[in-house]
Amino acid sequence: NSLYIVNEEHQFSANDPLYLFKDTSLPDLPAEFAGESMFEYVDDSEYDFYIPDEHGVEQKVTIRGSVLKKSVLDAIRATTSGFIGSTVWGKHAAKNYGLSIVRSGRELALSPEFINPSYKDKGRWYGIEISFDPSLDNIFGVTNNKQHVVNLKMMKESEDYEREGFESEQDYRSDLLANNDPKLRIYEVVRHIKEVEQKLIKRVDTYNLKGTSVIGKPTVDGGAPEVDPVNSAINQKNKEREELHPTAPATITKEELEDQLKTTGVDNAEEKAKTILDHQLQVWVEEQPMATEAFFDVSTKKGFTLLQINSNHVFSKNILSKLPESQREAIEICLAGWARMERECVSEKKLKQLEMARRDWGQLLDDYLDDEE
Repeated sequence: NSLYIVNEEHQFSANDPLYLFKDTSLPDLPAEFAGESMFEYVDDSEYDFYIPDEHGVEQKVTIRGSVLKKSVLDAIRATTSGFIGSTVWGKHAAKNYGLSIVRSGRELALSPEFINPSYKDKGRWYGIEISFDPSLDNIFGVTNNKQHVVNLKMMKESEDYEREGFESEQDYRSDLLANNDPKLRIYEVVRHIKEVEQKLIKRVDTYNLKGTSVIGKPTVDGGAPEVDPVNSAINQKNKEREELHPTAPATITKEELEDQLKTTGVDNAEEKAKTILDHQLQVWVEEQPMATEAFFDVSTKKGFTLLQINSNHVFSKNILSKLPESQREAIEICLAGWARMERECVSEKKLKQLEMARRDWGQLLDDYLDDEE
């Protein structure tokens, strides 16, 4: 069920949208995972069911799903300081975004419309496949050249009945039944596809897709590694702000910086301290689990500001983690604006008020967003 890609040496490499096979067109995975498959089956996401063909004979349809392996996720995160979607594996997976439609073991099409649009970035990290036999060609609308399907579309009865001229969804469904309309089978298939997708989404939602490496790409002049896009953008804004509203210059030593990072639970403190000092950064953004009700925390010492985003907070879990990377980065930059406000505060009393407001806001967000009983 694979397409084949020809490389520069005119050799054929299989393209596997579910990433379950080894030695495909996917670039070698990091370290010990080279040559391995990137995804794995999700046990409860394989679903067999039967729908009648145009003669009323029940025919089998199979939907199955796969997700990025947790071990591979960790290995890829270690290669970047940005989001893993920007890696070579993320870019490759983005090209396989969609529902893989397979007929008799051969892929006919890859349809992006079936992936939840709010998961435009995360959707690359799970795969869904639907497979059927030629007996269902007329139901799915397989073209004469066996290259496409025209009937399998993202559609819902609840959204279509008015457009089709019916007063209720039930009336529409009754008409489809009376006329043995193939749409009835398609609606059922689409429901099952979305059920499987929800199981895959729940798995991917537990993943942190932000890289853990502090070592970026070397600069052109061979200097210190580049900083990830978020920290780079924030420090540029901070630099521009300094020209108008100067604050105390950074005088923190390497030992003091390492101690501050370690004390607040930051991983790889020594490496990150080196990156911060090599680039003369005044602000550093870190996302990590924190034992606090605050959504984020700000601490400034000797001209250096550490902004920590609490990955345990309900806002991170329910909203921030589900946003496209560009929107997520925009929110982190907004939070850096708050951190800058605290940094510029010269009144101890006002600073305490800001800190209290930050904690109270985190608690309020938790109350508003937590949907657990």
